[in-house]
Amino acid sequence: MITFAALSMFLLLAQQPQHPEPLSLVYDSGETCTARVLGLEKGEARLEVELLGGHLEVTRRLGDFTPASAFAIEKAAHPPHDYDSHFALAERAAGLGLIGEAGTEARAALDALPVSSAADDRREAVREWGAKTLLRLFDRAIASRHAEEARHCLTLLSTRMSDRLTDEELEGMVVRLEELESRPTAVADAALHAKDDARERERIEQHLGPIRKKVAAGDELLKEAVRKSRSTVAATRACERAVDTFQKAFDQLGALTHEHPDDAELERTAERLGKHLHDATIRADLFAANMLTVQSDYRGAAGWANRVLLLEPDNKEAHEMLRTIEVAQAAASGIWRWGWGWGTPQAARGF
Repeated sequence: MITFAALSMFLLLAQQPQHPEPLSLVYDSGETCTARVLGLEKGEARLEVELLGGHLEVTRRLGDFTPASAFAIEKAAHPPHDYDSHFALAERAAGLGLIGEAGTEARAALDALPVSSAADDRREAVREWGAKTLLRLFDRAIASRHAEEARHCLTLLSTRMSDRLTDEELEGMVVRLEELESRPTAVADAALHAKDDARERERIEQHLGPIRKKVAAGDELLKEAVRKSRSTVAATRACERAVDTFQKAFDQLGALTHEHPDDAELERTAERLGKHLHDATIRADLFAANMLTVQSDYRGAAGWANRVLLLEPDNKEAHEMLRTIEVAQAAASGIWRWGWGWGTPQAARGF
């Protein structure tokens, strides 16, 4: 039985301000600290920094921190509590290039809306904002020549918001990303062959030509998966065929280097080609996992993510994918559509 005194004490404690949770913050210089946010005014944060078992109160400008840490301070100083405050934070995160945080806050804004027809317009506005934001971040990543970030935005758009894009828009994004990713390869090939005369290049290409054709066929199948993202079945099948093609090309590559163990030029070229096959296989595996999660085939999606971990046990995106699948299974809500994080250093600091 709860006594009157115990109830009074509970109510008294509930009315007292809660001590803020400590945050792990990163300065622009790369230094880190653990601190509680005591207040924020005019771009200056009052922090209680933990040091030597005690604490020290300091004032630091938001500009002293990385975008992710500055955003965490702002959120702690003014915790969101309704649709407007969550959506404002989503827009703030997007402006900082913090794609994961933007998706999280957009989902929270939707969750804060009541289940009513009157809120439908707001839901539609958030979804439209989400698509436009990812398109803008894709354009920014392309302009900054950040291929990995651009690919992440394209994956999100093609798997979780494909209903917001036309086939022509998706095709245009695939082409732009392909052009960006082909530049480093072209430069590296030119540097590699600068030392070789025409006869040497011809000799190497005689060995590698058939394998390159297979690699190109696999690359095209992976692009086809993105183009067909409106159909999860067709996209997943394209991924399966791409992975199979990449594996066959890699097997042929291994056999070729085994036949020519003392050919240094061939080995250097084969190593670069093998790295491309490795990375492309992981991209196909992750894309298929995305598509199957959209289809609510969580077991199949987890299978594709685990294939990545067989190749790269520490792959952060695959681990995040498995965590997302676990959450999506537990709560079939908008979590999947708005889970924009990808578990990479770039996502943490903003691009």
